[in-house]
Amino acid sequence: MKWNAKKDKSFYSSLFTVLTITIVATIIILSTILYLNFESIVAKQTYEHTIRNLEQTSQDASVMAVTASSFAKQIYNDVQVTRLLNNIATDPVDLFNLISQLNAYRATSPFIDSIYIYNAKTRTFYISSDLSSALGEFTEQEVVDREAVDIVHHLDLYKPLMPIPRQMKVNNITNPLEKKRDMYTFLLFDTLSNKPRQNTVIVNVSETQLHKKIDGLLTQSESNTFIIDSSGTLMSNSWKYPILSDISNKAFVSKILHQPSSSGYVREKVDGVDSFISFTQPDSLGWRYIRIMPYHEVMERIESMRWKTISIAATILLIGLLISYLISSRMFRKVDRKLAQLSQLETERRDSIHILRQEYMRNVLLGWEKCPAGRAEEQFKRYSVPLRTDQPMAMALLKIDHYHDFTERYNNDDRKLYKFAIMNIAQEVLSVNTDAFAVDMGEDRIAVILGGAALMADHADSALLKEVKKLQFAVKDWLKMSVSAVCSGPADSLDHLHALYNQVLSASYHRLFYGHECVIDAEKVEGYKSKKYVYPQAKEKQLIDELMLGRIEEVKRQFRAIIEETAEYSFVSFQLAFSQLSLAVNNTISTIGQYSFQSEGLGLQPIHTVVNDQVETLEEILKRFNELFDELASKLDEKRKSKHDDLVQSITQIVDERFGDPDLSLDVIADELGLSSTYIGRIYKQHTMKTILGYISEVRMNKARELLHGTNESIGDIAERIGYANGPYFFKAFKKANGVTPAEYRKHVRQQQDTSGTM
Repeated sequence: MKWNAKKDKSFYSSLFTVLTITIVATIIILSTILYLNFESIVAKQTYEHTIRNLEQTSQDASVMAVTASSFAKQIYNDVQVTRLLNNIATDPVDLFNLISQLNAYRATSPFIDSIYIYNAKTRTFYISSDLSSALGEFTEQEVVDREAVDIVHHLDLYKPLMPIPRQMKVNNITNPLEKKRDMYTFLLFDTLSNKPRQNTVIVNVSETQLHKKIDGLLTQSESNTFIIDSSGTLMSNSWKYPILSDISNKAFVSKILHQPSSSGYVREKVDGVDSFISFTQPDSLGWRYIRIMPYHEVMERIESMRWKTISIAATILLIGLLISYLISSRMFRKVDRKLAQLSQLETERRDSIHILRQEYMRNVLLGWEKCPAGRAEEQFKRYSVPLRTDQPMAMALLKIDHYHDFTERYNNDDRKLYKFAIMNIAQEVLSVNTDAFAVDMGEDRIAVILGGAALMADHADSALLKEVKKLQFAVKDWLKMSVSAVCSGPADSLDHLHALYNQVLSASYHRLFYGHECVIDAEKVEGYKSKKYVYPQAKEKQLIDELMLGRIEEVKRQFRAIIEETAEYSFVSFQLAFSQLSLAVNNTISTIGQYSFQSEGLGLQPIHTVVNDQVETLEEILKRFNELFDELASKLDEKRKSKHDDLVQSITQIVDERFGDPDLSLDVIADELGLSSTYIGRIYKQHTMKTILGYISEVRMNKARELLHGTNESIGDIAERIGYANGPYFFKAFKKANGVTPAEYRKHVRQQQDTSGTM
């Protein structure tokens, strides 16, 4: 029923709306207050539970550290192990028994990863580990754990029986994927001695076992627990970062570090996830235990309660509103129906007058309706046209910018509404000093007829220009779209309206040169028609020559110059110049496509598709042509690069196949390809960033290293196989490329193989 569209003007609808808004606002405010209070309570309870758990975890970790320290002391004081420290065990059987005893120590606790006994006098390590051999005796050079060697060399940097977190590189034959192990190292040595190296007992505790203690109960949760020190460095692995990573730059870590001596909690985004973060105060080691929990897990129950409360309240509200609506609509339906009928009749009458008035004034401007002064005055009164026939008149033509996008975005009815809005804005802005009436002239045009004695006053032109600028600003501000304008001079009588419209319509084509949101003086453009335009044949020839030579930037500059020259002539001059220049460019591109590369077409689009009715400004035309020119340049460059790539591939293939030929050189390759050595050297250097001779040497050196490593051939035979007829020159070239002589390289590789086999 049509009367429903007018209910918002009735009294009961206004009252109904106010009551609805008040009730909804009250429910939202109360729900928010309750939610915030509950949220605070839940956060405190979660923190208290978490901090107790973290403190217990801290105690468990401390117990593990104490246990590791006790292990170190027990081993250090073991009479049998002392024999390893003092180098008494020389018998292999005796040594085997002592290493077995270390293995027994390690087996008594699951978190002991390995045990090292370092004899400072012999610089020997005795190791109990799942990675070491059965004997377990290694020199400093043989030990895989290089960091342990560095530690015993610098004992003055460490405190006895204090955990040293680190990552140990491993070479696990049974598990090749394992490259590193995270662990805590405990040292025990004689602190009273000033010797640079001392007998040391090293106990390595597995970080994995410790992490089970601190995070083992949360494996099915999104929560994560880890340890940091006072500088923000990880003392255990976290969900994302490995041990010893510096995470002090994280926002939540910075907040924790700013509370150096207390525990607490913060709410912060961690890797994009809203999180609840609890942390302890530093323990005896200066370590702080941190647990990160997704905030939605903490607030899960309160969220459920909030939505249930809102759902129940919304349901009650909707039921109440529905009942109120039904009762109130029945009470006021009859009154609304009458008011709607009256409003509809008024709208139909107004729309009918508007359509007839627009049709009449459109016919006047197009010259289809003759309007003698007496009859025109009668018609103006009949259609309520706010213009006086006995006063001067002028005209402003508005053109909607980006009209193609406008038609794509809106359907016909919406476009009519937008144009009606532009007409109302124009009449309101321009009627400040003159009478104004807007007429929809179809498509993207709106004509605004101006009337009044003010048009003949001094500086009337500049005043009109300011008003038109205000009009453009208002349209952009209110409707988010732009219009261009063309203003005519004043005419003495109503009979000149048709001539004024033709003048501004003709001048509107010069928006091509002025651009969008411009204001064009129609009289100034009218003066261009008297100027004779001569097409610049010489410039066209120069442009075509540059295009044939592939100088695209110069082509763009000259194309713009030829087109811009037509701006101060009639629009017909532009059409003539554009058509002739487009034809010349199109023919030149076709010629390039047919003959430049053995009659292979370039596949460029025809010139008539570059510019069409969707183009409104010169910059848009130039953009289309510039894209065409750039595409042509790309095709030409692609052909050139293809030839160069084939040449580089041929050179590389020759070197790879004939590197063993001692006569292989730049000149030999150039002769085989039928090109100059200078040319192929330059092209190869541009594409590979290396010289041809450098690549020959690189291939020969790679083959030399391969033969030295994998064969027992003599160095002289290898030199001949890879193209070096002069042995001393090969020695010199190999040492320059590798830093060592061929013999030294072979010896070093064999030693590495022997060491790997021993381990």
